[in-house]
Amino acid sequence: MSILATVTLKDTFDDENQPPAREAVAQVAHVLDDQGFRVIHEGLFGVSIEGEPADFQRVFGLSPEGQSSFSAEITDSIEELRDTVERLEVADERIDY
Repeated sequence: MSILATVTLKDTFDDENQPPAREAVAQVAHVLDDQGFRVIHEGLFGVSIEGEPADFQRVFGLSPEGQSSFSAEITDSIEELRDTVERLEVADERIDY
């Protein structure tokens, strides 16, 4: 059973060491694609994805399986995303930020 979700990025506008928001979104989308997620939409503040429950657990340390709505802070993601992603949101309909 695949799950639709949106991953929001941390606010990078005030940090000069971070790439501009568009580049950060594209970078996160690329990493998520490499991790086996289907990237559905790249927005201004996040990436909408589709993936299997095991992928969410492996990449984000979160298990949204069996919940129609789910929102949680990402505190245990893979190294490539650790300083970039902030929240994972699962809803009945896709959320495009």
